[in-house]
Amino acid sequence: RIYGYNNIDFSDQLIISMPKGNKAADAIERITGQQLANLGFFEIYNNSLVKLNESEVDKTITIVNPLSQDLTAMRTNLFDGLVASMQYNINRKNENCKFFEFGNIYHKEVDENVEKKQLVIGVTGGQNENHWRSNGLRNDFFFIKGVVQAICKRAGIECTEHELLNHKQFKNGITLMSKNIVFGHLGQLDMSIFSDITIEDEVYGAEIDIEAFQKVASLNTNHIKSISKFPSVQRDLALLVDKHVSFASLRNVAQETEKKLLTSIRLFDVYEGKGIPKGKTSYGLSFTFNDSSKTLTDKQINKSIDKIFDRIQKEFDAELRA
Repeated sequence: RIYGYNNIDFSDQLIISMPKGNKAADAIERITGQQLANLGFFEIYNNSLVKLNESEVDKTITIVNPLSQDLTAMRTNLFDGLVASMQYNINRKNENCKFFEFGNIYHKEVDENVEKKQLVIGVTGGQNENHWRSNGLRNDFFFIKGVVQAICKRAGIECTEHELLNHKQFKNGITLMSKNIVFGHLGQLDMSIFSDITIEDEVYGAEIDIEAFQKVASLNTNHIKSISKFPSVQRDLALLVDKHVSFASLRNVAQETEKKLLTSIRLFDVYEGKGIPKGKTSYGLSFTFNDSSKTLTDKQINKSIDKIFDRIQKEFDAELRA
């Protein structure tokens, strides 16, 4: 009993003081995490304190008074924890892993310590659990690429793909850019750099810088639009190009050339072999055109497809395959 407590005024309204989490970064993390969970991924959490990697001493932030020799430094990447979680699950016969993690990484830069927030996504094993009706699809580069493309589409990001250069964790892959800002990388992980990891299956991953992702995202924009009342038209081209030329580079050039009428580009055939000169590749591309205000004529379509081919021919020395 407290004497005089009954004399204190009170209100029947509930008053709380909690952060709303309505910052742009919070919204990106929440929406992206929900989307990945809907795609069958599991979120993981790993300790930001790790064992010091002797090859990264110069850029690693160390702990002055560590709890143990295994917790002497701040992590410089999220992939170490990702593959360790996969190893833990595989050792317990959960061989189909689809994980993601939001977390901070830390490193030294000149005379200051830098902290960045990242998202990593990783897959290995099968895309689905074994089932009598399943087709046994394995996780691969195109699966992880499709997941990242879905995330970008949800965030309103139109990204371009570029050659991956000098990234320690990847054996091969691509760099993702939007508005001239690099916001991520994806590809096959180089398992030889991870100590005490014995995963036999291939592991594919993606790394997204949250700050850069936030800069190029447009979550508040309405991405829904009505279906065109006028029919779309398709045109196919069989192009003969040098072997090193990627479909992504052809697509980027085509989209830059015809921004008004071109709505999609699809790769339906890749061929190398008999009848194809050495060092060349044949790409079968399908172009879809549409105008939301009127029905397109053959003259308009032919003009657009000729303009696209002329640009591709100039950029990549391409030829039309008979």
